Order: sequence, then C-alpha cells, then structure tokens
Amino acid sequence: MIDGFRNPSDATTCLPEDLLLLCARSARSARRDDGRIRQPVYLPHALAGAVLVELLFAGALRFDDKRLHLDGNPPLGHPSLAAAATTLLPSLSGPRGARISTCLVRLRRRPGARPFLDSLTTAGLVRRDETRLLGFIPVASHTLTDPSIRAHRVSRIDAALASPATANPRDLALATLAATVDLTNHLHPTRPDRPTRRLLTDLTRADPISSAVATSIRRART
Repeated sequence: MIDGFRNPSDATTCLPEDLLLLCARSARSARRDDGRIRQPVYLPHALAGAVLVELLFAGALRFDDKRLHLDGNPPLGHPSLAAAATTLLPSLSGPRGARISTCLVRLRRRPGARPFLDSLTTAGLVRRDETRLLGFIPVASHTLTDPSIRAHRVSRIDAALASPATANPRDLALATLAATVDLTNHLHPTRPDRPTRRLLTDLTRADPISSAVATSIRRART
C-alpha cells in the first residue's frame, strides 16, 4: 500500500497491487473460491511494467529518446518499489540509460507478486490462507475480503475506456497493463465488444510501457 485508506473500495493502492486485485475471481457464481486471486501465467511481465509505471509517476525515472533514465530519489511509499529502483541501478546508471525491455527483464522476478500480496494482506484487502500439499508442502492462497475491492478497480477501467482523452493516467495505465494479460476480457460477465477491444489494443500500443510488456509476452509465448 502507498498510504492509508478509508474503506476497502477506495484504498490507495499501487498499480502492481491493483493488477493482483483484478486477478480475483469475480463473485458472480456460487463457487467457494469466488474472490480468490488466480494469477495469469504471464502476470510477472505485467507486474514488472506496473512497477516501471509507478517509478515514472513518482519521478524516479524519466523517458528520454525512448530510453529510461534515473531522475531523482523521491520517496516511493512501497518498500518493493524502492527495492525495484535499486535493482535497476546497474542498468540505468550510465548516460544512455536503458531500454524498457531491459528493465522489464530485470524486474520480472524481483520483486514479484509476493510483497504486494503481503501488503494487501496487511491492509486487510485480501485474506491469506495456507494449506499443506501432500501433508507437508505449504501452499498459500489469497482471497478478497470484500467484492467491492475488485469492483472499484473495474469501475476505474470502465471510466478510463469511456473517455480516454480525459482519463486519469493511472487508470489508463491499469487498463492497458491489464489488457496485456487478458484481464480486461474477464472484468464483466461478458467479454467487451469489438470497439472496446480495438480501443484497448490501440491504447496499449500507444503506451510505451504497456506496449513493451505486450511484446515481452508475445516473445515468451513463442
């Protein structure tokens, strides 16, 4: 969490946390695991992109000639964002900076999802349950504590897609990053219509970070 919150639906979360909350199974059936977070295979790519976006928003990074450069040492709020900035130092410390793809590779495994799930658990937005596989292998799962937590993020994406030109940049980033791992096809009971899917494709291509994430995922699939 970046800072405090008044209630679960309007909690101030960072983009990696928002992506994880969107991974929760929608509570539209009677299944016992409704609300459980199920991470797509390629979510680490999107989480890495979300971390980069947060560092850009915070002023820790900047774009220059299609490359990323260090741009200060602002407070980052979430310990994992600060750790990510440290991880990128070897790549970004030179005068030429680094390509987005290089930064994504460095961040794909660090910090990963766990610290963000831990912060969501501490904040009370998700509940952590642990079982034992084969009686001795610990397996953790995370479940939303309130369906409105996911619904609030979905409404942010809906609003951004309804008016992209005036949308909050953070909400647009959430929409395009979610699209890279197909989360936008599962926000509602039915898939988005063709114009909405086309809009998401165009917005993703226009955003440097989300476009690089999408390219990274395509390469990983081949």
